[in-house]
Amino acid sequence: MKTNELTNKPKADVIAVDIQTPKSDHVHDFDAVLTPEDEGGYSVFALRYPGVVSQAETVEEAKQNIGDAFLAMLEATKKRGRKLEYSNTPWMDIAFNSLRVRVRVNG
Repeated sequence: MKTNELTNKPKADVIAVDIQTPKSDHVHDFDAVLTPEDEGGYSVFALRYPGVVSQAETVEEAKQNIGDAFLAMLEATKKRGRKLEYSNTPWMDIAFNSLRVRVRVNG
């Protein structure tokens, strides 16, 4: 494994949460992990939302892109009438050269 790769945590405890119909001023805060890639840019993962991932060339773009990915997941989950899946433990380990950031999105 490369030193900048994140490893999956196989025993994450996933919780299903009912989704309220969001108002335009509804705010979601979540932690994301940015990992620099050997080729340049960043991979970015929502730490407690499995499958919410993105990539970008800069840290600011990565934060914007993971926010967009989170909102797309939220919209798809609501359209399917499903519950939001949230892991109460991070679903991956954080590599030594990764950056953990707090992301806030409205939606």
